[in-house]
Amino acid sequence: MDLYIVSAAVSLAVAAMMVGAFLMHLGVQSSAPSCSDCVFYIRGPVALVQTDGSAYLVRGPALANSSVLAQYAWAYGPGGRPLSPGEELPCPYLMRVEVVDGVAYAECVGR
Repeated sequence: MDLYIVSAAVSLAVAAMMVGAFLMHLGVQSSAPSCSDCVFYIRGPVALVQTDGSAYLVRGPALANSSVLAQYAWAYGPGGRPLSPGEELPCPYLMRVEVVDGVAYAECVGR
């Protein structure tokens, strides 16, 4: 019986280390890198806001000059659907952003 408890504890510790290493490998950031072709994760609350001519990754839920983290040519939401002008994709916890040729493809991660 004690051997089962010890092996369960060791397995739990190894699983926790693996999850921690995976999260570190994701490269979760607090600011957006300037790139035209990349994939990154950014901590929320953030939103991707589509305007008439550009898309903006902003800190928080609203577009304000002080909250802009990055600018893109256009934005696509979950499932590859283009965001309409005036539409935003808010993510309270974590956002995955893939940038291809200056176009942002984003989805919320978690909860």
